[in-house]
Amino acid sequence: GIGNGGTVTIQASGANSIGIGGITTINALGEGGSSDSAIGGSGTGGSIDVLASDGGNLTVHALTANAIGRGGNGGTGAGSAQGGSIMLAAYGVGGGGATIAGQASLVADAFGAVAFSPGGVAASATGGTIFISARDEKFLTFGDALAASASATGGGGSAGSTAVTGGQVTLDAASAGLVTVALGTQLVAAGSGGFNVAPLV
Repeated sequence: GIGNGGTVTIQASGANSIGIGGITTINALGEGGSSDSAIGGSGTGGSIDVLASDGGNLTVHALTANAIGRGGNGGTGAGSAQGGSIMLAAYGVGGGGATIAGQASLVADAFGAVAFSPGGVAASATGGTIFISARDEKFLTFGDALAASASATGGGGSAGSTAVTGGQVTLDAASAGLVTVALGTQLVAAGSGGFNVAPLV
């Protein structure tokens, strides 16, 4: 069967505040089902929004957000994969902003699956989108390292591999917004093609 990730939102808006201690882990995963003889199901990552808007203040100790799509293995064909979307942003009227005090890891990767039967077709994969932004005189502060990946890895099949496309990662400051990262920043949107496999007989 097809697997589609859902939607997760954390939003501090207006004159309101959200403070979360410890590690905040958000998963919006989509994983296709597997089949021994037929085509594996596709998998599409969901949508994650972590927002401070219109004067809201959001503070998180550390953040891990995964909107990963993973196809299901199959016999005659493998399930394709599509990464989801992640937005981490501060915007709108009024003051406020967002602080990630510890490490931040954002992943919207896609992993195509494998087809095992003779003549099986490999799965395609497309990375998702990640948007990190401070606008409208808001602040977005990272107290540690920032890592974001919207990459794609193709699957395998005895009939050949398929095309793979990396996604998009954007780090944005506009309209007097301020983004600050205390330590290293790694932004990746790579595409890694699929592979041929020997069929199971």
